[in-house]
Order: sequence, then C-alpha cells, then structure tokens
Amino acid sequence: MRRSLLCITLLSLGSCEPFAALQSPNDVSGTWVYYLSVPSYVVGESSGPLLVLVLAETDASVSGSGVSYCRNDLCSAAPPETLTVIGTYQRPTVTLMLQHGTSCDFRTGYCSNPYTVTFTGTAIGRQMVGTVGYGTRWTFTRQ
Repeated sequence: MRRSLLCITLLSLGSCEPFAALQSPNDVSGTWVYYLSVPSYVVGESSGPLLVLVLAETDASVSGSGVSYCRNDLCSAAPPETLTVIGTYQRPTVTLMLQHGTSCDFRTGYCSNPYTVTFTGTAIGRQMVGTVGYGTRWTFTRQ
C-alpha cells in the first residue's frame, strides 16, 4: 500500500524510476560481468573482470557463452578460458551451469579436466546475485 501511494506521488511528479532498480528484469539476455575487486594490499592478485557472460533467453531457457579470466600471478600467462552456459530463468530466480572445457597453463604444463560450476541466484535490476559451489557469493552486473 505504501509503495502504491509513493508510486502515485512519484507519477504525479513524473516518474516511478526509483523502483526500476529493485524489480526483476523481464529477461536476462545480454552481457553480464563478474568483476573481481582486490584490495591494494593483496599481493599476487589483480582487480578486473573475472567472468564475462553473453546470455540469450527464450521461454525461460537460457543459453550463451562466456570467458573466464585468471586474476592471480600463478596463472596470469594462461589464455582466457571460454565456457558454455545453459540454464533457466523463472523470474526472479536464475540457475546457470557454466561448463568449462579443458584448459592448460603452458608455463606449468598443468591441464584441468572439463568441469561445470552451477550458479543459483536472483536477478534484480541490473544485477544477478547468487552463489556457486559451497556458498561462494558472486554478483554479476549487466553491461
């Protein structure tokens, strides 16, 4: 009731735009970035995009691709890793399976086997906030 009254008041002033950031988007199509922010006192890691996803949604099914960037000194020589994304969007709940292929660090000769990481979260405004693995929190921002 309060929200309705506030919205009516804002409409009379010309906008209900402040509520747009709190609403779930109609779809999750587009480019989403998970940005790693590292404090300056942390040695061996750098700030920057960690994951960039390009998603397309059709009838609640999500598909797309992405790039994973290494942000620490141990793998900085490795090329960005491409991944495949499949999932669902039942407004506001997002479930994405990020399928990583085989990747190799040519400095060390170490290669990882293909694996999948599942992201489960909520899309609100320009953000997708959720968890992967054992509760690690990720926040993606729509570009």
